[in-house]
Amino acid sequence: MIAVMPVTTVLTILIALIVAAPVLMIVGSPFSEGFGPAIAAIAMALVALCLSADKTHRLATLLKPIVPVLLIPCAWILFQLVPVGHHWLAHPAWTSASTALGKPLPGTVSLDIGATLLSLARYLLIVAIAIVATAVALDRQHAKIVLYFLVAVAAAIAAALIGLSHVGAAGFDLAVQRPQMADIAMIGVILSCAATIHAYQSSETPPARRRQSAGRSIYAGALPLLAAAICLSAIIIDTDAALLPAAACGIGVLISVEAIRRLRLGPWGRSGIAAAAIVVLIGFFAINPIAKDTDPTLSLAQPSQGSVPIAERILADARWVGTGAGTFRALVPIYRDADDADTRAAPTAAAQVATEMGRPFFWTLVVLALIGAWMLFMRALTRGRDHLYAAAGAGCIVAVVVSAFGNAGAFGLITPLFIGTICGLALAQSKGWSALDLAIPGLKSPSDQEHPIDRRLRAGLLAFAAVLAVEAAWIIPAEYYRPERIPLPADPQASRLASHDRGNARRAASLAMVRGDLWADSAFTHADLLWKEPATAADGSRAAIGQSRADLEHALRYSPHRGDVWLMLAIMADRYNWPGYQPNALLKMSYLTAPSELSLFLLRIKASLRPDALKDPEIQDMARHDLRVIITRTPALKPALAAIYRASSVDAKAFLDRAIMDIDPLYLSVMRADLQLR
Repeated sequence: MIAVMPVTTVLTILIALIVAAPVLMIVGSPFSEGFGPAIAAIAMALVALCLSADKTHRLATLLKPIVPVLLIPCAWILFQLVPVGHHWLAHPAWTSASTALGKPLPGTVSLDIGATLLSLARYLLIVAIAIVATAVALDRQHAKIVLYFLVAVAAAIAAALIGLSHVGAAGFDLAVQRPQMADIAMIGVILSCAATIHAYQSSETPPARRRQSAGRSIYAGALPLLAAAICLSAIIIDTDAALLPAAACGIGVLISVEAIRRLRLGPWGRSGIAAAAIVVLIGFFAINPIAKDTDPTLSLAQPSQGSVPIAERILADARWVGTGAGTFRALVPIYRDADDADTRAAPTAAAQVATEMGRPFFWTLVVLALIGAWMLFMRALTRGRDHLYAAAGAGCIVAVVVSAFGNAGAFGLITPLFIGTICGLALAQSKGWSALDLAIPGLKSPSDQEHPIDRRLRAGLLAFAAVLAVEAAWIIPAEYYRPERIPLPADPQASRLASHDRGNARRAASLAMVRGDLWADSAFTHADLLWKEPATAADGSRAAIGQSRADLEHALRYSPHRGDVWLMLAIMADRYNWPGYQPNALLKMSYLTAPSELSLFLLRIKASLRPDALKDPEIQDMARHDLRVIITRTPALKPALAAIYRASSVDAKAFLDRAIMDIDPLYLSVMRADLQLR
C-alpha cells in the first residue's frame, strides 16, 4: 500500500501537468519555465523513494540502454557553455565584443549563456517527464489512463485551434502558438487511432475475460474516433503542408504493426512493408516542390513564412558546433533585413536545431530518433495486447521527425511535454515481463533486497530531482520579480515609465545572475539618464549612473549580441565620459548586431550625429542605411526624423542634407521648409 499510493500520486501529478500545460501555453504564464522543473522534481523524488522493488528493477532494465543516449544532448549543451576565451570554438561575437569593450569576456560556443542554460533546463524537464511517465506506465491500467488523457487534451487543443482559426485570436499570439497546437493535433490523430484500435481489441475479448460491458466498449471506442476527427480537421484547416504527410507516416507505422500482427507476416512480409514505407516517404519528398538551393532543414517550410529568408542566411553561416541551444532568437536581429518579417521564431524545428546545436548533432539526433522508432516498432511486434503503446510511440516519433522539417511546433511548452510522456508510455509498455525477467540474480525475490543497479537508479533519480529543484530555484524567483519585457526607451516619457520597474528588474537580474536579458531589462530602467545633463547629476543620479554601467556590462558579458544594450552603452559612455570606452566602437557594435531593428533607428541616428561619430566613415555609411530605411519604408518615423534634423548642429545638418539628398531630395525640401517656418 505504501508503494501504490505514491505511484497514484505521481500519476495524478503527470495528468495535472498534461491538463494544465495547454492553459499555460495559451495564457503564457511566466512561471511555467520554473514550475515545470519544480513539479517534475517532486514526482521524480516520489518515484525514487516509493517505487516498489520489482518496478524499480523493471525501470532500471528499461532505462539502462538509453541513458547514454539521453546524456548526449546534455553533454553537448554543457560543452557549449564552457569558457574557451578567444579559441576558434568560441562564437565570433565574443571576440568582437571583447575588442569593443576592451575587456576579456568568457568566449563560449553559445552566443547567449542565459538562453542556453534555460534550454538545458527545458531538455532536462523533458527527460524527467519521460522517466516519470515510464515509471507510472509500468502499470497497465495507469498506462491506459495516461493514453486517454493525452487523447482528450490533444482533441481539446485541436478544437481550440479550429475555433481560433475561425473566430479569431484576440489577445493570443497565435503566430507563436499555432505550430505547437498543430503538432499536438497531428500527434492526437495518431494517439486517437491507437486508442480506437485498443477499444476495438477490448471488444473482441471474450465476455468471460472482458472487464467492461459491450456498451461501455462501444462508448470507449466512439470517443477516440471523435477525437481523431477533431484532430484531423484541425490539421486539414491548418496551412502547414507537412502536417498531413507527417500524420500519415505516423498512422502508417501504426497500421503496419497491426497488419503484420494480424496477417502473421514473416520476415519477408515485414521487409516488404518496410520497403513500401521507404518508397512512399521518398516519393513524398520527391513530389514536393523544393528549391534546389534550399537548405534541407527548410525543405518542407512554407515559402510564405516570413522567417524563412532569415533562416536561410543564418544557416549559410551556421557553425558545426552550433551557436548555443536557445540562441536562434538572438541571431535573428543580426541577420534580419529591413524587408523581412518582424518575427524571431524559427520556421522549422530542424533549422533551429541545426543552427543552435550544429548540423552533425542534428543529423545524429534524427538518426537516433529513427532508431528509437524502429526499436519500438520491433518490440510492438513481439508484445501481446499492449503492443499499441509501443506502436503509437514509434508512429509519433516518425511524425514529429517529418513535421520538424515543416514547422517549429516541436519546441515550446506543450509539445515537448507530450513527446516526453508518449516516449515514456511507449517504453514502459514495450516489453513484457515474466517471472524470470523479474528475478534479480543472487536474490530469492525482488522484495528481499535490491540489486546494486536498482540502488544506483534510486540514487540517480534523487540526484536528478535535486538538479530539477535547483533549476526551479534559479528560474522561479527571477520570473516572479521580473517585470514585462522592457525595450530600450526611445524618449523621456517612455524612460520615466520604465524607471518604475527599476527595483524589481534589478532584483530579478541579481537572482538569475547569468541571464543577459534580465540585466538588459535592469539597465533600461535607467534610460532616463540618457536625457539628463551630466553636470546637474545629483548624488542619487551618480549612484544610478554607476548602477546602469554595471548592468550594461553584465548584460554584454552574458549576451554580447544585444544591439540595444550596445547602443545605450555607447550613448552613456559618451554622455558621462566613462573611461576605458570608445563610444564609436560601441556604436558600431549596435549597428552590426541589430542592423534592421527599427526601434533603435532614431536613437542610433542621434548618436551618429555626434562630432566624433561624424568623422568616422563607417558610422556615416551605417547611418545612411538607417536613414534610407526610414525615408523609403517607414513613413511613420519621418516626423521624429524631422525633429532630429531641427535639433541637430550645423555639421550634423550638413551630413543629413547630403545623405537625404541622395535618398529623397523632395523630402529634404519639405524638412527645410518646415525648419524655416519654425
